[in-house]
This record gives sequence, C-alpha cells and structure tokens, in this order.
Amino acid sequence: MTSPLGASIRRTEDLRFLTGRGRYLDDPMVVEGQLHGGIVQGIGSALTEERIRDDAGQLLTGSLMAYGVPTATQVPPIEAVLLDHPSVMNVLGIKGVGESGVICPAAAMPTRWRTRSRTAGC
Repeated sequence: MTSPLGASIRRTEDLRFLTGRGRYLDDPMVVEGQLHGGIVQGIGSALTEERIRDDAGQLLTGSLMAYGVPTATQVPPIEAVLLDHPSVMNVLGIKGVGESGVICPAAAMPTRWRTRSRTAGC
C-alpha cells in the first residue's frame, strides 16, 4: 500500500526464511530513483503537460517531445530522505514507492503560488 501523503518507505527483508534461498532486496538507490521519477512526473503534471488539439480536433501533442514532460535539467535538485517504517497493512511490511512521488508536486505547486502571490501583494 502506498502512502497517500507522499512518504515512501523501504524495508530490508531477508526472504531466505520464506524460500530457503535468495538474497537481500535492499537498494536505496532504486528507491530514490523511483521517488525522483515520481516527483518529476508530478512536476510535469502540474506545470508542463498539456493536450493541445488543432481546430479539426487533431492531437498536436501526441509525442513525449511535444507533450512537455520535464527533463532532469528542468527540475530542481531533489533530496530523498528514506525512513524505515514498515507497513502494518500486510505481513511483509512492504509499501509501494514510485507512485507516492507523483501526488505531492501537483498539489504543492498551486499552494506555493497562492502563498507567494499573497506575500507579494498580488
């Protein structure tokens, strides 16, 4: 289960007790990569992604080049802080990680703009 608050958790599991063989499935770089990808996707959803059609209804933004998906050079540095807090919703204590990064940017961006507009006297 993925946290709706944008917090993503990884947990070190020794799966050898389940299968009698195996290896540790713990790679913080993969977790951070999933978070970064989700956050960039959320930023794109909030700021750059738009479906544009011509007068005849033909989709003009039908490719990723035209659609406005942000690249690594267009987003600020992202710092992921990983916390060890297993889920109580399943016996393995696992949670999803990639989806949670998408949720917060789309909500945070308009909130930040409203706050900034108020402090600037707009």
